[in-house]
Amino acid sequence: ALPEDSLRSERALAFNDILTGLLVEIGTTWAAYLADTDNLEEATTLLERILQINYVEEILTMQLYKYYLAGYNPLKARETLER
Repeated sequence: ALPEDSLRSERALAFNDILTGLLVEIGTTWAAYLADTDNLEEATTLLERILQINYVEEILTMQLYKYYLAGYNPLKARETLER
């Protein structure tokens, strides 16, 4: 590959990292708002969708775990931690 192509690839990866970080930040804030307004089901659905994109983000996993426990769903909470 030409050096120009690798530079474009690096820029694309960097931009992807920025977008993923923003998704996590916005998603966790939005999910917290949903949970605080007694919309735990919507909060867990949102976090599950984000985890499909970024499954290594520990803060998402812990927040989802917390919401499953708050919603009296210990089985889903345990499954979340075992992923």
